Amino acid sequence: SPTCVSPIRWVHFFASSPFLVHTSMSTKSIIVSSQGGESAPEGKTGASPSAKVKAPRLDQCGLENDARLWVRSPPLQRIRESKASPELTAKCRAHLEKIFAPKIVAIAYHPDEVLEIIRESYCYLMSEPVFIEDVLHPITIVGDLHGQLYDLARVFAHHAKDGKPGYECAKFLFLGNYVDRRGRQSVEVCMALFCLKILYPDKFILLRGNHEFIKVNASQGLRKELNERFVEVNWIRN
Repeated sequence: SPTCVSPIRWVHFFASSPFLVHTSMSTKSIIVSSQGGESAPEGKTGASPSAKVKAPRLDQCGLENDARLWVRSPPLQRIRESKASPELTAKCRAHLEKIFAPKIVAIAYHPDEVLEIIRESYCYLMSEPVFIEDVLHPITIVGDLHGQLYDLARVFAHHAKDGKPGYECAKFLFLGNYVDRRGRQSVEVCMALFCLKILYPDKFILLRGNHEFIKVNASQGLRKELNERFVEVNWIRN
């Protein structure tokens, strides 16, 4: 089955958790000779020139043993079924109907609406491991959206069947880069994907792109969109 790198920390721009955790141990500094062998520890001299030099033992990453003890973190249990209450389910469906209405426009969200969906989707994203190795197939892979809600709507329209919206009829793997630059509806894109993650956690895999970093999206369009939609209407303090 395909192996995918998960975004894990979508909320708060993803403070990603490590797959491996190490306990720090002190090491001595080793000088590697130009011939690729290992020489005396730094600060010590006088080794015989004719002494046989052994090549350093490398680990699976091609690095020297750093004398650290590495241990695997316990596996995470990915949430596969929605835990949303009937009230939250109704709210998510209402958001999706509004977002994908025939005439798609910018929605005048109150900040509390956005924060509620972010908080509710948090547990699903946090439950996913760094590497997702059990992606169900067949699955539709969706590339960069960059705030272009029309593109997302077309993807779902292509999968619509028997009067059901496309997001109910297929599985989707999103490759990240949901915000910034090209489109001006990053908020709607994220709201739609978070709502879908809450409703169908095992059918929607949301990976992290390079624009899901605050240093990137702060200068590439998302901050400007948020300022225009929330700060300038006195909903959020600058």
